[in-house]
Amino acid sequence: MRTAPFTLLLVGLLFAATASSAYFALELRQEAQRVASANLYLQAQVTMVDRAQNRLLHNYSEGEILSGTPPANRTIAVWTILQTIPPKKHLAWEMLDTFVNHIRIESNISLDYYVFDLENFLRFMNGSSYVSSVHSNGTTFTLDEYLTEGCGIYLLYIQNPADRPALIAPTVTATFAPTPFLTGACNYKLIK
Repeated sequence: MRTAPFTLLLVGLLFAATASSAYFALELRQEAQRVASANLYLQAQVTMVDRAQNRLLHNYSEGEILSGTPPANRTIAVWTILQTIPPKKHLAWEMLDTFVNHIRIESNISLDYYVFDLENFLRFMNGSSYVSSVHSNGTTFTLDEYLTEGCGIYLLYIQNPADRPALIAPTVTATFAPTPFLTGACNYKLIK
């Protein structure tokens, strides 16, 4: 009978530990639900900001760049809003024609960056042989692209090869700098 108090004490401690574990598990589940809810809210905010940015860029390009001639050497902000590139996906951005495109992109993971003329971009997307004027990878990408001064059929293509989302912080500006001669892909076509 001497072991009965010890057994009762052991059973009591085991019961308390089990109750404590259940409470801790419940707390963890509730915290996971709060984090998931906050993540959904942030994703909705990012989507809303992306749509607003696209509307602003569309309105700006129609109202300022295409319908009028900006003064030479005028620099405009083009893309400065954080974006997420899902795992194994890409983002393509058309560079502005008659502008020097100043590009700086930072990301939380290593990404692949390409600059293509339109023809080589289509080849790349179709799995054919291609040539890119720039190919780089890393967490930071910096480029001043002058090929678009006289011909603007160039794309910046950013690929996320990872199994997790990439958050990118772009700082893209463009300086109006038209040339009196053809540059880039248009010049190449004439030489052919």
